[in-house]
Amino acid sequence: MRINFYRSVTDAWGFAIHRFSLISRLAWFPILLIILMSLLMPYVLLTILNGRVITITDISLADAAAGIAKQQALLWQQHFSTMLALQIVSYVFTTLMYASFLVPLLRYSARGIEPSHRSVVLHIGPRHFKFLGATLLTIGSIFLLLWMPVAVSIFFIDSYVAEALNTKYAVFPDADSLHSIQIVSGLESGFGFAVLKGILQVIAIVAVLYFSLRFFAVPFFAGVREKSDSYNSIKASWMLTRSWNAAKLACGLMVLGIAIFIVTYILNVYVLPLTATALRAMYSLVFSSNGLMGTMGQDWQWILDLIEWIWVVIRIVLNLAFLCFVFGIIAGLGGSLVRQSGLASD
Repeated sequence: MRINFYRSVTDAWGFAIHRFSLISRLAWFPILLIILMSLLMPYVLLTILNGRVITITDISLADAAAGIAKQQALLWQQHFSTMLALQIVSYVFTTLMYASFLVPLLRYSARGIEPSHRSVVLHIGPRHFKFLGATLLTIGSIFLLLWMPVAVSIFFIDSYVAEALNTKYAVFPDADSLHSIQIVSGLESGFGFAVLKGILQVIAIVAVLYFSLRFFAVPFFAGVREKSDSYNSIKASWMLTRSWNAAKLACGLMVLGIAIFIVTYILNVYVLPLTATALRAMYSLVFSSNGLMGTMGQDWQWILDLIEWIWVVIRIVLNLAFLCFVFGIIAGLGGSLVRQSGLASD
């Protein structure tokens, strides 16, 4: 098995561009549900914190989100089990929503199996739970086996250093005189332990990145696997990313990530604001040239306010469209990796 860097990148972008309408049709409803859940979550947390139902009639969404941001520590302290359960439910729900359209897109990209032609698609079945399980398995195993031991080690190192620094000892520089007593710390400097912590953190980051690359394709293989396939998703991903293939995959992800970041930045910082300014200037010019401003007095300002709100909606829609494009890149890349492995039969 060999990963072709150029093919992986071009397949990902090509699928996102040429199948954009298909991606949008499959993804818009699950993404909408994810957004609605994220909008509802601040009110759920406020309800837990206050012990009574809090709705949008009691507090605005912006104020609710700001209030929850300030009370996160208190929520976890007073309602740890509830918060943990909410986080798990939120993660499972979000991943299943993503899987509901990513799995059909992966199957189409990898095997050419066309998804449903309906305008509203939300199908959750065994294949989607396999995708969820593969995601949980890879992320969970990397966290538990790599990051957690390092985090525990660093915690105990900090505890030992703090204990040593706070422990005082009496020493007598002049053994013949009790008046020469000095109180010293059990540890004069924690620099050595700080270096050790830094080394452990670097090792953990490198290990997490390495194994993340090695198991990157596990959800893709799990999502497209058919009964006739004999491969194991974990072994398939491990075999696909062995040797220099992991480096090629890392370079491909880096190129795709940089390109996505650049396009997102240009879209939100330059294209959308400049277009909004031009739109408002155009409408102002139209009203001014037709003498409507003088006729309507100050009442015409509501029209510009309406235009502003319309433009906010347009920005949201465009960003959602770009989000669909990003998911198309993910599906295209996943399908390309599965095809390059040669394990999935058509």
